[in-house]
Amino acid sequence: MIDIHAHLQAALAELKHAALMSTEIQIILLVGPSGVGKTTLLKSVMADLVGERSSWPEGEVRAVLVVANKDDHNHFSLGVYYTDLLGELGNPFFQPSYRDATGRRLPIRVDTSIKHVKPATREALLATRCRYVFLDEGNRIASSRNERVRHNNLDLLRASVEKTPETRLIVAGTYDMLVAVNRTAQIDRRTHVVHLPRYGNSPKDAAEFARIVDRMTKRFPLPPGESLVQYSEMIYRVSLGSYGEAEKYLLEADLRRILSGDRYLSYKHLMAALPTQTQLETLAREVAFGEERLMTKALDKETRDRLAAEYAGRVPKKRRKQKAGMRNRGRDPVGTQAHEIVATETSD
Repeated sequence: MIDIHAHLQAALAELKHAALMSTEIQIILLVGPSGVGKTTLLKSVMADLVGERSSWPEGEVRAVLVVANKDDHNHFSLGVYYTDLLGELGNPFFQPSYRDATGRRLPIRVDTSIKHVKPATREALLATRCRYVFLDEGNRIASSRNERVRHNNLDLLRASVEKTPETRLIVAGTYDMLVAVNRTAQIDRRTHVVHLPRYGNSPKDAAEFARIVDRMTKRFPLPPGESLVQYSEMIYRVSLGSYGEAEKYLLEADLRRILSGDRYLSYKHLMAALPTQTQLETLAREVAFGEERLMTKALDKETRDRLAAEYAGRVPKKRRKQKAGMRNRGRDPVGTQAHEIVATETSD
């Protein structure tokens, strides 16, 4: 059962509204920190928009959910994306594998180049009258350190549904996706961003987070009369207000309880399940980067380049200085200009 808390409910309403709008918006981007519940929200909005698969008309695939998988080089591959999408659409002419008489799954050797699978995907989307393509783990699209590749990946994804006007692309990912979106006005104009935030330090957010922790009490064996609310501040520091991270932390603590053979979940199990300092710092950097990116409405070029460089983990290359012995293009011409200068000097 999905726990619909305040932030999830607000993001769900906005996402449904954006999906039903008849505008030039082609990509709906759901962003938030790790473990905040983006995958849960995708599945919930998919069920609300198109209903159960058994209720769809025969031959139609109203919506599909695929994951942005990587290729053998650990980079996002559009060819893999198109192949997975075709498989979900049930295209009988393009199957990545089949089962023989013994039940073994054998691969089919087919041409999976974008040149062939892209038009096949477009035809399959039109034939099945697919209205929504949900793409999870969209942050893998921005996994490349090459800025141009990150931008091109998102632009090609937009182009994959450009000629199917009834189809909307809904992508869920971490804040890394914002680097590719905000680079050009064309993609930014055709993209609607839905933010699923963590719970902050405000009294309202703190009270809502404590209520979420209290609802989790029934899922874990605690001594009679006790509640997880007494540990809510500790759980918040570990999860930084992220629902999914809090749930993962409590499940890890409960696993420690089971391994130790104890009957009830206690403070010592919570202490034993604490994440490392490196894990906490990684989550904090991700949250700080994304929230700064969203709060800055108008980014100047210097700030934009700095944020992109911080994401890529590198410093922008400085302009190469002129060294002794190097040709000065303005002072030492080459080619046609050089021949004209030499001819003039010789005639004189």
